Amino acid sequence: MSAKKITDGMIAIAVIAAMILAPALALGGSGSDDGFDDGSNDILFAGYPAEQKPLRLHVLAASDDDYDQSVKLTVRDRVIEYLEPVLSACSSREEAIAAVEERLPMIERLCNTCLSHCGVSYSAAAHLETADFPSIAYGGVVLAAGDYDALRIVLGSGSGHNWWCVLFPPLCFVDLAAESDGEEVLTALAKVDTYDSAGEDTGLEIKWKLAELLHRQKE
Repeated sequence: MSAKKITDGMIAIAVIAAMILAPALALGGSGSDDGFDDGSNDILFAGYPAEQKPLRLHVLAASDDDYDQSVKLTVRDRVIEYLEPVLSACSSREEAIAAVEERLPMIERLCNTCLSHCGVSYSAAAHLETADFPSIAYGGVVLAAGDYDALRIVLGSGSGHNWWCVLFPPLCFVDLAAESDGEEVLTALAKVDTYDSAGEDTGLEIKWKLAELLHRQKE
C-alpha cells in the first residue's frame, strides 16, 4: 500500500475521532506582530520547508495610526471575502497558490478600490512570497514560527502593525466568524501537502499530533 493511501486512511480515522471524541477546538486567534506559545500546545510544521507548510495571508498597514489600522482590517475583510469561494474549492496547497497567483492583479485592484473608498492617498501592492512569520495558535495547536509562503499585501509604506492568518487551509474564514469546529479545523489542516518530491508523505508526525490532541482534550 502506498504512503499516500496510508495517510488518507489515517486522515479519515482522525476526522471520525474528531466527530466522536473531541469537543470543539476553540480558535486561539489570528496574528498581530507577536507570536506566542505558552509551552502547553502542540507545535506543528517546525523544521518543515515553506513548500510543506500552510499558505498565509499577511496584510501590512501603512502606519500605526488608528485610521490606518482600521483601513488594514477593512482591506483584510474584503480580500478574504473575495478569496473564500476560490480557496474553499481548492483541494491542495499547490492549487490554492496557483489560484491566488492567477488573481494577483484582481486582488491588488480590489485593495486599491477599497483604499479609495476609505479616502486614503496611498496604494496597495499584492505579492506571493516566502517570509518569516511568528507562531500562530488555533486552539491547542500552534503552527510553528519560520518561513511560510504568503499572499502579502502592503498598504502604503507597510510600516504599521500587520495582521496574518492561514489562507490555505482556509482558516482565515474561521477567524472572521470568531468560531471553530473541531472537525472543521482538523479537516482543514489535513489538506496541507506534506509529500516530498518522491511522493513519500513526510507529515505523518503532524497527523499523529492532531489525533493525540483530540484524545487529550477528551481526558
